[in-house]
Amino acid sequence: MAHYIRAAEIGVEATLLGRRWRRRIDDRLRASGLTHARWQVLLSLSRVEDGVSQRELADQLAVGGPTIGRHLEELERLGLIERYPRPGDRRAQCVRLAARSKPLMERIEAIVAALQRDLLGDVSGEALETCLTILRILNLRLDRDRPLPKELREEGLQA
Repeated sequence: MAHYIRAAEIGVEATLLGRRWRRRIDDRLRASGLTHARWQVLLSLSRVEDGVSQRELADQLAVGGPTIGRHLEELERLGLIERYPRPGDRRAQCVRLAARSKPLMERIEAIVAALQRDLLGDVSGEALETCLTILRILNLRLDRDRPLPKELREEGLQA
């Protein structure tokens, strides 16, 4: 039974970490006028090379279509993103960062990197990789519709 009690603590600690991490970044980005939802969208878009469909972005951020649509409308109004028809399927909308977002993205990346250094600077890369792998497996088990990432398949890990 102790094994299950300790496992339940993982969820509690992960939730607290997520909230505190978000609050710390939000505090540091407040002067830029970005809400948590908007900087999350921008950060997600910065990590894809050729844009992503609105549906894929909504799935990555675990939000619904109308929610992502509202965030994208505001970011587009601010000139930070561009929407365009998906090649080969004009019904689907894709999204990418606009050139105007580059200075803001550099600031967001610097803030996130500084927070990571502050919090994780003395934690080994091996420990971080193990932690990330476990969190990914748990998330995949909670959301069976998501495919197992290639790096987990290659390591022989099962979700």
